[in-house]
Amino acid sequence: MNSNNKLSNRKSNFELLRIIAMLLIIMGHISGQAFDSTRITESGKIFVTIMGSGSRIAVNLFLMIGIWFMVDAEFRVEQILKLYGGLWFYSVSITLILICFGFDIGTKDIISCFFPYLRCWMWFVPLYISLLLLSPFLKKAFDHLNKGALRLLLGLGFFLICVVSTVSKFMDTKLCALLWFIYMYYTIGYYKKFVAGEIKKTKRFLLFGVLIYSILIISGIICSRLSGEIFNYGRRIVSQYLSDYKSIPNFMCALCIFVFFSKLDIGSSSIINGISKNTLDVYMIHQQTPFYPILWTVVCRSHSWQSSKYFCFVFLGVTIAVYIVFSLIGRIRVRFIEPFWVKSKLFDKISTLIKKAYGSILNT
Repeated sequence: MNSNNKLSNRKSNFELLRIIAMLLIIMGHISGQAFDSTRITESGKIFVTIMGSGSRIAVNLFLMIGIWFMVDAEFRVEQILKLYGGLWFYSVSITLILICFGFDIGTKDIISCFFPYLRCWMWFVPLYISLLLLSPFLKKAFDHLNKGALRLLLGLGFFLICVVSTVSKFMDTKLCALLWFIYMYYTIGYYKKFVAGEIKKTKRFLLFGVLIYSILIISGIICSRLSGEIFNYGRRIVSQYLSDYKSIPNFMCALCIFVFFSKLDIGSSSIINGISKNTLDVYMIHQQTPFYPILWTVVCRSHSWQSSKYFCFVFLGVTIAVYIVFSLIGRIRVRFIEPFWVKSKLFDKISTLIKKAYGSILNT
């Protein structure tokens, strides 16, 4: 069975969540990268706060979906190399296209585009590749730990990562993110193996997740409109919790929503599954470091409508357009560009070397 058939036959609950998560990520990036906040109307600011503050929660959701399928899957070197190929292709091609059109691209960005993994461009993708590379070792440890040991590990991790992140200043280094990805591997693995089958009523999880997000948003809006040191502190705390996917409110919000969708039975929809295809391409294109300022201000002309009375409608229209256009570009890449990489001697040689290096752990 080919990959397209696998996708069309896959249940659509996670594919729907994947679409929602990517739309939230796009809206978060538009909110943080596209506007001069002093020129947005008050109603526009409230709209941006509501629609654009969930991007880091969506990152957790996107990560959870990937890990859900990863924990039971065989280690596939080809998947990693294909993902890296997409990352490299977009990094290099977009940078070169911008140079050809006369945009001023710094030397650092030009050099970095050829080494997107080492330079950790679009941080999520390189770190996800790292998680895939670590997954055989993580799975080996997971399989050897009993339920009690895993529960203790998750409890310690929750305290050392989530509690500390909640009460400390925001830290967002690559090492912190990789540690979080590993913790999420064991969290979702434990949930899938020991908990998911026991859960019957899931609406409460969705309501609780929405409630957490609503409390954060409302608190942030109130604190931003009142003066005083306590309200400034409250605004900073809300902003940190929304931005830090390791914080307890962010993590619990994402986990509750994920639990709801993991039990949602909507069958297999070819439409949903088709729309969800190439969501990661959407991310890899619109978050190229030298490209996204140009995308928002030049291509989407965000400064021309940031004060418009139709701001909300244009905002949503741009979000949907970015998703559709870049998803289609992703399909073109997979259909016409990726085969050259997959059939190349370099791909075969790297694949063989990695399989040989991993042979001892994969064969035991």
